[in-house]
Amino acid sequence: MKRVLTILFFLSVILTIAANYLQFIELRYIAKPLIMVFLAWIFSLNTNEQNQPIRRITYLAFLFSWLGDIALLFADDSSKAPGFYFFIAGLISFLTAHVCYIIVFRRIAKRILFSGVNKNKLFLGIPVLIVAGILIFKIIPHLGPMMAPVIVYAIVISTMAIAAIALQGGIETANFNAIYIGAALFLISDTTLAVNQFVSPSATLGIVVMITYGFAQYFIMQGLSSLQLRQQVVEKVI
Repeated sequence: MKRVLTILFFLSVILTIAANYLQFIELRYIAKPLIMVFLAWIFSLNTNEQNQPIRRITYLAFLFSWLGDIALLFADDSSKAPGFYFFIAGLISFLTAHVCYIIVFRRIAKRILFSGVNKNKLFLGIPVLIVAGILIFKIIPHLGPMMAPVIVYAIVISTMAIAAIALQGGIETANFNAIYIGAALFLISDTTLAVNQFVSPSATLGIVVMITYGFAQYFIMQGLSSLQLRQQVVEKVI
């Protein structure tokens, strides 16, 4: 069942990419809303019963991501109404999803003892700095009235990535790697979306957005599935 659902999940991503590229609107309306449905279904089959609070908030992250996907279906032209309002709705939905992920990561953090700030965590923080650099030098000059909401969104998603990095050393390596890769891909996806939306729209960037988004959600889901906390005690310094 999990294998079938995984195939259906990635098939939904592929069909959404194809529909966007070919401007097949009807197919996009069918395929894109199914992405998070299949992901949540896979997650429901994978998670430990002992992690109920984490499960519930993760489902909320999936729900708001699903709402964001639907809102952005109608935001092709965000320069005027109604596309502008759907874009704002999508922005708010995904911002809320990232807040949910932050809460999930912080709840996990409360159950572990941190290894502190180390070279590994500093190295893993490089993508966050890159995104901040792109935002400042590439995207902000083109935002106009969208500057404030996009900056708030950038701060939230960067916080989500930092919260994910903070788990390094406190959960099993396989879980952390998946969560970190997912968070990094989310940064890439959302930054690419901003470039595509405000700087230089292109079909190629649209493909990059959907590929990185699909894998971002999948890796985070896998990292949170059957989550295992490390048993050894380490010094808590942060």
